[in-house]
Amino acid sequence: MWALFIAGLASLVYLTLLFCLKIGVNKLGQSTDPEPVGEIAVSIIIAARNEASNLSKFLPSILTQDYGAYEVLIVLDRCSDNSLEIVKHFAATYPQLRFIEIRELSGDWSGKKFAIKEGIAAARHQNLLFTDADCEAQAEWVSRMATSFKQGNQIVLGVGKYFKDKGFLNLFVRFETFYVAFQYLGWAGLGKAYMGVGRNLAYSKEVFEKNKGFSGFRDSLSGDDDLFINAYAKYHELGAVLDERAFTYSVAKKSWKEWFEQKNRHLSASHKYSWKSRLRLGIFHLSHMISYIGVFLAMMIGVPMTLTLSLLIGRIGISLYILKKEIRQFGDKEILYTFMALDLFFFLYNLFIIPIGLIRKPSWIK
Repeated sequence: MWALFIAGLASLVYLTLLFCLKIGVNKLGQSTDPEPVGEIAVSIIIAARNEASNLSKFLPSILTQDYGAYEVLIVLDRCSDNSLEIVKHFAATYPQLRFIEIRELSGDWSGKKFAIKEGIAAARHQNLLFTDADCEAQAEWVSRMATSFKQGNQIVLGVGKYFKDKGFLNLFVRFETFYVAFQYLGWAGLGKAYMGVGRNLAYSKEVFEKNKGFSGFRDSLSGDDDLFINAYAKYHELGAVLDERAFTYSVAKKSWKEWFEQKNRHLSASHKYSWKSRLRLGIFHLSHMISYIGVFLAMMIGVPMTLTLSLLIGRIGISLYILKKEIRQFGDKEILYTFMALDLFFFLYNLFIIPIGLIRKPSWIK
């Protein structure tokens, strides 16, 4: 019965963490998402490297925001495609669009961090809003995110989702993206913010300059979003916008290989998280994984199937009950209907993908 005890204890830890994170998300939501009042000037910064296709497709959603006081600054990072021509074409129609070009990196800087740093230096406004070239925004995105600045916040966390598409990979990407958002928003609501996503993130130029920007981790291939928040959020007023009108949407990777490389890059930054952040994340993912391992071991040593399955199904059912509201809020209904299968695959993700991603050096040209 020892295996069943381990599974039960791990399940209890995991469910307790879910409940605490839910409290954090609800607490964060109580002080956010007000109706926009007035306008403050905002600079939207997009770092783009050979993103001609995405700029053509998604830039119009950024340029046609239901907001007046904003500029869009595209930082063309060593582009060898026709991104410049596309940006010039849009700039002829939209006066709020500007661009700068980066032809080579400086020192040991990674590409995107250097591009964002240069974009911030060139920005005309103090309030900065960030997204990626492959992101689409709804018409009220800027107004909703900017309102959080008016509340006195210096850092604003947003939600970046992925477009719905066919296939299990797309479904799991959306599920895992929901879990990431649930965790970083939940911990932020509990006063322990550790990351944000560059697809939808805002902070003031003052925060960037006061903390010397990315200087402490400028050589890291990723982390322009999560490492910045992990290092500096605790020193500044932080808010979040959970209104679905402020979500951004990206196209998910189409193949398992591409998705794995993407996760590998994301996970490579976690080595530089604070030890407290790593501990909290480690307990969350390990408790989920051990709850499954304990059940499987119990089955192998002959514990009655009714007991093992009852524990497993009970844990999954309670997880779904806790998460149901948030899945509907910044997830989607298909996750609700397929939660049991996704939870099982999340176990495999925790067992294989995360450890490999933490060990394997990402392959990504700077």
